[in-house]
Amino acid sequence: MILYKYCPWNKYTITALALKGLWCHHATKMNDPFECFWTVDRKFSDDVLDQFREFSSSAKSQTLRKLATLDNQRLTESINKDRREKVKKYAFCSLSENPFDILMWSHYADSHQGIALGFEFEDFGNEKIFQKVRYAERLDEYDLMSWAWFMEGDDSLMVGFLRDLTIKSLDWEREKEWRIWRKEPCYYNYKSHEIKEILFGINCTAETKSIISRIVDLQDDVNLVEIETRNDPFGLVR
Repeated sequence: MILYKYCPWNKYTITALALKGLWCHHATKMNDPFECFWTVDRKFSDDVLDQFREFSSSAKSQTLRKLATLDNQRLTESINKDRREKVKKYAFCSLSENPFDILMWSHYADSHQGIALGFEFEDFGNEKIFQKVRYAERLDEYDLMSWAWFMEGDDSLMVGFLRDLTIKSLDWEREKEWRIWRKEPCYYNYKSHEIKEILFGINCTAETKSIISRIVDLQDDVNLVEIETRNDPFGLVR
């Protein structure tokens, strides 16, 4: 599957192309106030907290053992605080399955003056890196025991943690978003052969096209595509 990164035409896009990297940001830097629901406190039943407390009382993690001594209110507050702190450390880059969305070109690609980069990633099946956004009306119940094992050092359960961070309101469903996750803000460096095409917005200037052509000149098999408008029905096509 080819995933697309909408980009405005600015120095950050030029830097990303030159470094062969996609910048991953904190959730707190995104434009959705519900991003990763990092400000939302979860609630837990007494039974779930008792199960968590029983597991944590004999855990290897000193943090978990301390949590096991707390009453339900303080335990819930501590769990939510820890989740918020973890969310603030992780970072992601957003991509889309759809390179022809008029609104995304308008919002994320500088009113169609920018570009969309199309990638086919070798590590696409690695869920510790790539997560498809799930669109929903409400949050799933937080899997507290998976979080406990994650805290205990079971890195395989990081996938569950990332899934919980990759839920968005149905209002965003048309974006068909995927995310590249990192444990901190940084570039996700892609290989030269992973970038398959570059799409130029309908308002992209000849100067921009020329500069990009020079930047990608030494990269293998990059298809340069000029987006066009369609009037019946309204839309964008290659």
